[in-house]
Amino acid sequence: YLLDDLHQARLGNLHSPRKAACDVLRDHRERMAAAIDFKGLTGESQRWLYDEFLPLLKRLSVGPPKERIAQWIALSQAGILHADVGPGVRCEHIPNGVILRNDRWPEFAVLADVLLDARLPVDGPGDDPLLERLCDSGVARYFQNSDYSSRGLDVDRKLNLIGGDGRPVPTVWALGVATEGARFYTFFLPRPYAR
Repeated sequence: YLLDDLHQARLGNLHSPRKAACDVLRDHRERMAAAIDFKGLTGESQRWLYDEFLPLLKRLSVGPPKERIAQWIALSQAGILHADVGPGVRCEHIPNGVILRNDRWPEFAVLADVLLDARLPVDGPGDDPLLERLCDSGVARYFQNSDYSSRGLDVDRKLNLIGGDGRPVPTVWALGVATEGARFYTFFLPRPYAR
């Protein structure tokens, strides 16, 4: 898959129909954000968006640059990098590293010197001690839209935090992944013409 993806990326969006289609999805994120930001959807629709649609969208329109994919392939082929050992992964810490096993194939195991958890939570930064303290102290609150809630902070249109009392905090702002939920698609890197 990575070899094919690298080949398609090297063709570029002018010569690869697949990459051109992915660019269409990427190019519409700003319009989608304009409709979704600040409770533009019902809670039920927002839950569907984050649980069902976004994981697929991210697989199709977001990813590392082709140079990083080439590095990943080289490291994998050299036996240095192993990724995704299957569903239900369990980590067993040992003195010189970690043994990774999964529930489906317990006889398969990978010994790793270093374990990097490179997953991004879809609906906010996840468990973060700083954000938890901000919310516990009432300076901030997590985003809530009807029955949908995220692990991102609630902000108003000026990006001021919304405090535990429901009022904006005029001297504190948040942006990026920390506001996922109130804002849509905060995971992407800055690029030309993006707000």
